[in-house]
Amino acid sequence: MKRSRFLLASAAAGGALVIGPARSRAAAAFEPTPWVRLEPGGGATITVHVSELGQGVNTGLAMLLADELDLDWRRVRVVTAGADGKRYGNQGIGGSRTMRTSAKKFRTAGAATRSVLVAAAARRWGVEPASCTTRDGTVRHAASGRSVAYAELLTDAAQLPLPQSPALKARSELRIVGKPRPLLEARDKSSGRAVYAMDVRRPGMLVAVVERAPHAGATIAAVHDDAARTIPGVHGIVRLDTNPYPDQFVWPGVAVLARDTWSALAGRRALRVNWADGPDANADSDAVRARLIALLDAPAALTSKSSKGDVRAALADKTIEATYESPIQCHAQLEPSNALADVRVDRCEIWAPTQSPDDVLGAARAVTGFPANAIQVHQTLAGGGFGRRSEIDPVVEALQLSKRMGRPVRVMYTREDDMTHDFYRMASMNRLRGTLAADGSVTSVAHRYAGPTIGLQRGYSKAGELDDEALEGLDRPLYEYPAYLLEAVQTADFPVRIGWWRAVSVVPNAFAAESFIDELAHAAGRDPLAFRLALLAQGSRARGVLTAVAERARWSDSTAAGGVARGISLTSYGATPVAQIVEARIEGGAIRVPRVTCAIDCGMIVNPSSVIAQVQGGIAWALGAALKHKITLAHGRAQQTNFATYPMLRLHEMPQVDVVLVDSDADPSAVGEASVPGLAPALGNALFALTGRRLRSTPFIV
Repeated sequence: MKRSRFLLASAAAGGALVIGPARSRAAAAFEPTPWVRLEPGGGATITVHVSELGQGVNTGLAMLLADELDLDWRRVRVVTAGADGKRYGNQGIGGSRTMRTSAKKFRTAGAATRSVLVAAAARRWGVEPASCTTRDGTVRHAASGRSVAYAELLTDAAQLPLPQSPALKARSELRIVGKPRPLLEARDKSSGRAVYAMDVRRPGMLVAVVERAPHAGATIAAVHDDAARTIPGVHGIVRLDTNPYPDQFVWPGVAVLARDTWSALAGRRALRVNWADGPDANADSDAVRARLIALLDAPAALTSKSSKGDVRAALADKTIEATYESPIQCHAQLEPSNALADVRVDRCEIWAPTQSPDDVLGAARAVTGFPANAIQVHQTLAGGGFGRRSEIDPVVEALQLSKRMGRPVRVMYTREDDMTHDFYRMASMNRLRGTLAADGSVTSVAHRYAGPTIGLQRGYSKAGELDDEALEGLDRPLYEYPAYLLEAVQTADFPVRIGWWRAVSVVPNAFAAESFIDELAHAAGRDPLAFRLALLAQGSRARGVLTAVAERARWSDSTAAGGVARGISLTSYGATPVAQIVEARIEGGAIRVPRVTCAIDCGMIVNPSSVIAQVQGGIAWALGAALKHKITLAHGRAQQTNFATYPMLRLHEMPQVDVVLVDSDADPSAVGEASVPGLAPALGNALFALTGRRLRSTPFIV
């Protein structure tokens, strides 16, 4: 399922829990909901329906359910479900929405199960359920001193109806939630016992590597495979020039299948494919940039997104204009794209690190013709995702090849495959114009966005209509400007395939908006913090995080001291406001960031350790992007192919990150992507304070 449909489905599902009468699947075990199974030995198995990509959902969702059910945390086991939309609903993940959309489901499942266990014990004792309490997997009756373990109540509880709207605990009653917990899979990951899709082996399995089209739109003209077939270990050469699953873009290519990865790679090196060029065969980065500038200057194509007041009539003692550029960037997740498919006569199994298990199931049905109940999708651990694993192109390839060969086939991308055939973060430009009154107060801001959009390129957004996703972070500004106008020039015309990238459009949009408000503050002669606070509503969550980060970092001003300067930013990803203060210095001609202070209000904090880790990881990701990451094109193809040319942030470059958790009464909201957008503007603002130069494009070069 693609992102637009996922958003609609998630919104429709809300916090609903689809449950029927309590039921027992196996003798003496009690499985009242799809999310929890109580074992006769006293343990509990909690099923998480989405993939664990390192974002901590296995632990966080289990904590919510276990707390409501009053389980003994030491006896909780967590498993990841296969793809089963009828049982679990939408299983796609993206946009840091798993906790937001699933927290209530898991809490309700725990509370409903606790309710029937209490009712079963009360019936056994002949007392009122309200007189009973629960703790660590037991029901207790204080008045009589009696207690009974959940394991002894399973048969009785299975006969009782589950309440559809059980009362949830008050937050003050929660004992597991809000306390730091290590991730359940951390020990296996650190010891090498964790199983990723790349670790799965099947009898008779072949490994496939694919020579894919050199640029979007190219097609196969001829295949010369005689030399490749002579390589020891090579079992076959297969053309992949049709796509049986149109919901997923799949590159035309030629697969080399072999007994192992090295033989397959050797076969591919011996393969020769002639390609017929597509329309973007000569696309390069200069042409992309020129196209974006032309879009900015194309008023006939402008579409207004939102407005407040009249920016043209605003008083303007001073006018400031600036244009900000953001480049194409790739995902570069540590574990390259891969998938294993085993298509047999009447059934199919797939192992994949995926953010879209629903699409994996759909692709398997399209390729095999099997019904859903003959297909098993294993969601494995993933070595990063960042949006790339919402695409299932390796799954579609593996399914086709396994069906063709009659054997299990693993499709392996190399690092070079991943970087040159990614679904990239789009390039974009943002032009802003602001006006100031004589007293330095803001009177208007006009913001114009120009760039391609995922929806237009893929066809689920219509030409001439706004693709809202590309304008995230701009359509509802945090600041109360007296007059505000947002305009957009959007296009489907872009020479590479684009896709979802950690925090997607909020990153370039926030870079422009939060850098520009600093420009306004400087033009007004105001402190950047005070300037922002003057534009924020009293009591707002955004004001709360900005105040919190300033207090923690002891902000005074942005003037450089001791060779170090500081910059500030305020952003919001979904309902999660984040404020950052970044310290910067120049050392040997290179930018160094010794410290970042970040305040986040993600509503109810389930696992503080996980939230802090996600914030720190987001800042590391964003800092690498701000300092190092840019994909350049030549002849329609990315020129960066591995970490030597697309370098990651190194350990010695990682700043100290001080995270301030601002707890609130709001429901859980986004965390994993929330800290990414604010890093680049805060760093850029610090560099301006340090050097007097305003850097309006990333990656930053001083």
